[in-house]
Amino acid sequence: MLWVAERGGHAEVWAASPEGGGAHRLADLPGDSFPAAPDPRGTHALVVVAEEDARGHREGMWLVPLDGGQPAPFGPRSARIRNPAWTRDGDAVIFEADLDAYRDLYALSRTGDLRRLTAAPHGSFEPTVSRDGRLAFGTSRDENAEIYTSNPDGSAPVRLTTDPADDVHPEWRPDGERLGWISHRGGIARVWTMAPDGTDPRPLRPRKEREQSLDLDFAWSPDGSRVAVVVQSGPREVDILLVDAETGLERAHIGGAGVDEHPAWSPDGRWLVYTAAGDLARVDRSGAGRVQLTTDPSPDWLPRWAHSTVR
Repeated sequence: MLWVAERGGHAEVWAASPEGGGAHRLADLPGDSFPAAPDPRGTHALVVVAEEDARGHREGMWLVPLDGGQPAPFGPRSARIRNPAWTRDGDAVIFEADLDAYRDLYALSRTGDLRRLTAAPHGSFEPTVSRDGRLAFGTSRDENAEIYTSNPDGSAPVRLTTDPADDVHPEWRPDGERLGWISHRGGIARVWTMAPDGTDPRPLRPRKEREQSLDLDFAWSPDGSRVAVVVQSGPREVDILLVDAETGLERAHIGGAGVDEHPAWSPDGRWLVYTAAGDLARVDRSGAGRVQLTTDPSPDWLPRWAHSTVR
């Protein structure tokens, strides 16, 4: 398990067992460090590092061996290196960056080969890769944000959403048979899902009468049967709902005083780790059995798993 630990005035990536034991700093990296998507091969941690140099704010990726080997820079540095997502075989990372324009998508192989995948006005962002390699992403090429899919190399882009409101943050269900995203249609941010070709779009859960809460984030369970949805109902009232992916019914409400966010499922679906008011906590797949994992006075947040497969 990886997460951001704010120690000594800056963000560091720390690691521990799923039970919270053996907590330690993952590696000595420059600047502020943030764990990214888990490595399908289970050999490295992918970390985004933000720092300042003579040119100003710079971001870049690092690969940190999980066996204690030497960390190494991975790919280019620029003012924006965001939202890296591994291909399912772990051969490459798809990420958004401002290397050639405001914001486009790029593929970086483990061997260092870099390819630009998009070149659209107003940017492309938030890539996610399906089990069969199809790419989904958000883009503002149609003036407002919409969801598109394409071939793995960025060719043959297909627009899936057409609503005047922004559609953002696509995430494939693990089996690739549904695509979730956050839509702002009707002025209320909600998680929606659709078929891979854009048909059968529908909200994940029914909206209650006069409900004004906002869906901020979501995470599919590894088997695709449940979705952890981060819901904001007030300025400091943010909780996590476990929702049945087929029926939209709420199965559990995870929350306490303060903000609960950043849900991350363990690869086997046994646990859900999340940020709980500045610390890390864990529940089982039913939302029960809460365990406090960190209690440091400094914030601990953004939990991630070191690998994406069950070992």
